[in-house]
Amino acid sequence: MRPIASLFLFLIVFIPTTQAADDSPAYVEITINGLEEIAPPLNRLADAVKTLSQSDKLSPEDQHKIIAIIDEMRLLTEKLDHSIETTQQKVSQTQAEISASIRQMIMLALLGLMVTVGIIFAAIFMLFKVQISPLVNSTSSSLDKFSEAMDNLSSATKTINNHNEQHGKKTSK
Repeated sequence: MRPIASLFLFLIVFIPTTQAADDSPAYVEITINGLEEIAPPLNRLADAVKTLSQSDKLSPEDQHKIIAIIDEMRLLTEKLDHSIETTQQKVSQTQAEISASIRQMIMLALLGLMVTVGIIFAAIFMLFKVQISPLVNSTSSSLDKFSEAMDNLSSATKTINNHNEQHGKKTSK
């Protein structure tokens, strides 16, 4: 009975853990969505700075500085896009690994439950075979002998009654 209780306690502890694992992708998804929302404004800012760099009012030196800033912003945007893709891939991989681990733990728990039930049935069968069956056979044999003794006693009583009746008739004559 103790292994079954342990299994139920394991499942009670395990269920909140799986629920927490389900909640963490929501946090990661919010983070990814936040990163995805940053990328378009950065691109628009880069376009605006590029347009500004093409103005006639800027010196060539200022235009080169602005172009350098634009290149850095483009590089930052590319890195951001790469980070988003990498994060999404890692989240998917982690979710797959967690799902596989959960399935494996459930299978092990079910296997443990099946083994426990099998052991219980084997113990009950052995108890019946070793203890109860011989006791039933012994009781049955004793009852048969008792019945036979009662039959013999009944026969002996009839014989004695017959003998007394015959002996009583001879003495009364």
